[in-house]
Amino acid sequence: MNVNDVNAVLDTIADKLGIVTDNFTEMLPKIVHYKIVANAAGVIVLAFLVLLCIAAAVWGRKQVKKDPISIYPDVICTAAITIGLFTLAVMLLLAVNLIGWVMFPDIKAMDYILGLI
Repeated sequence: MNVNDVNAVLDTIADKLGIVTDNFTEMLPKIVHYKIVANAAGVIVLAFLVLLCIAAAVWGRKQVKKDPISIYPDVICTAAITIGLFTLAVMLLLAVNLIGWVMFPDIKAMDYILGLI
């Protein structure tokens, strides 16, 4: 499936629904570019947050070893691990979505457009 096939299918859907699509052929590459950039930015930001959580967890663990009576470093360590694992899961989902947009832009664009209808 190439861009012309995607455009033909979308034009057929637009005709059946009565939607005017004059500039859709020009808009499709922009949508793909936007989705790739947005997912890449999300992966980069979340990767930084995962590294920050790892650093906080390591710091909290070192503080617990120094002063085992204090509870605050333990709470920080637990919170950092929890937030880091959740952030890692979201980052992996964004990475899979990014790979889909990079490897199969036509199919992902069709899914995106059909999701809007």
